[in-house]
Amino acid sequence: MSSLRDPRGVVTCFVDTIWNARDLSAIDELFTNATITHQLRSDPGEIPTAPRRPDDVRHELQSWFAAFPDIRFEIEQQIAEGDFVVTRYVMRGTHQGAWLGMPATNRPVTVRMTHTVRVVAGKIVEDWLLAEWYGMLEQLGLVPPLRELLASRSGTT
Repeated sequence: MSSLRDPRGVVTCFVDTIWNARDLSAIDELFTNATITHQLRSDPGEIPTAPRRPDDVRHELQSWFAAFPDIRFEIEQQIAEGDFVVTRYVMRGTHQGAWLGMPATNRPVTVRMTHTVRVVAGKIVEDWLLAEWYGMLEQLGLVPPLRELLASRSGTT
């Protein structure tokens, strides 16, 4: 596919073909055994990195599909410069299976995220993800709403 030479096409394929169409065979076309991921967190320490080899991606996505069988990603904005593509997504799904050891809540979630991907020769070689995980945990009923948490800290309700 000629679109897979274009970094934006690679990221769009990742969303449309792998996430939304659940075609896990495309993972081998888009990732290398040397791909790494950076999970961005609000922490003064170093950004944690981990391998993101095709088998790692396949395993991760299978766990998401089992927990959120109706999961869908929508690209809201995408900006590309050189080998880098920055994409704002919205993820929607319903928690219908165990996820990270948590039993299903059957609650819908909407999570906004920003994903920066570096593409070389049509392959994702590095990525950085920033997702609004607290909001997801709040929607699942696993943590108190942020406004309540802040009100309890300030002594007001």
